[in-house]
Amino acid sequence: LQSVTCLAFPGVGAIIAAAASVSKARCEVDARAATAAATQIAGRKNDNELNELSPFRTVFELVRSLIKPSVQRVSSFLKRLRWRTFPTEVKLRLAREDLEWRFERYDANGDGRLNAAELAQVISTITETRERAERVRREAAAVVGGDGTVSFAQFRVIMDTEWRRYGPPAQLQARRLKSRRML
Repeated sequence: LQSVTCLAFPGVGAIIAAAASVSKARCEVDARAATAAATQIAGRKNDNELNELSPFRTVFELVRSLIKPSVQRVSSFLKRLRWRTFPTEVKLRLAREDLEWRFERYDANGDGRLNAAELAQVISTITETRERAERVRREAAAVVGGDGTVSFAQFRVIMDTEWRRYGPPAQLQARRLKSRRML
């Protein structure tokens, strides 16, 4: 037992000495970094640059950055909850208004009709799933005029039918409700 202790003691001592050496090196690096930071602070002349180093402001910004995603999630949840409480007719009315806005936005030449490319863009922005988009495209293809375009009245009938069967898309809610200050 004594011989094992005599052999282990120098090895344990060497490990402790190595740990102390590493700790000392880290302290020296930290001291150099602190000296460099103090030199940099002393060299600043602009008060705005010193505001960056304010402990209160730094803590406030850190807390704000941590809370912001949670606040956004809660806000999004409340908007979805509010949307679900609306009667179907209100949802349809808001969806129709949004549909008209999108139709005008994508009607490049302003003639009140959408060609195939414009129609594809509108459909992609107002449908939530690929299946819904395909269903609307098929219905739109059936009512396309001889010139290959769809008027707003025709498109509105298609979308009204879609929305009455499957409900208005939830993604249209936020912009329309926010613009009408309903949330």
